Amino acid sequence: MFLIIFVMTCFLSCKKHKREPINEDYLIVRSLSFYLKDSLGNNLIGKTPGKYNPDSIRIFCDYATGKTILDSTGNYYSGIVYLITMATKEEDINSFYIDLPVYVYLNQSDTDTLEIKKDFNQTIRFYYNGEFIDSIAALDKNIPVLNIRK
Repeated sequence: MFLIIFVMTCFLSCKKHKREPINEDYLIVRSLSFYLKDSLGNNLIGKTPGKYNPDSIRIFCDYATGKTILDSTGNYYSGIVYLITMATKEEDINSFYIDLPVYVYLNQSDTDTLEIKKDFNQTIRFYYNGEFIDSIAALDKNIPVLNIRK
């Protein structure tokens, strides 16, 4: 008798939580990667003295953190996912507004700000410490790689 009650309870509760179809079919994800370079184009992130240690770099924004990664050429870069949202179609990203500060903690005495901005039907623009770096079309799914001069 207990087994029958248990099975019926499970069946009825599973039916209650059945997922109803929704109109949000697309997961929109946008991310970026960036290298920090000196005026000569040398990478500033590395384990060599005088550069930023990749283990000390922290990247923060309202809802996510980024990370520092070693690329196939032996250079470090940092990356972050800055937008994850559901939409009814991919083109809905055009109606989104983005005004997101991302804090780049390089060491105890150096924290910079990477800003990501987008207005209605506009491109996504990237700024580093208030200086315009680059932009990308909102519908472009490629991950932009920014070379930031520091």
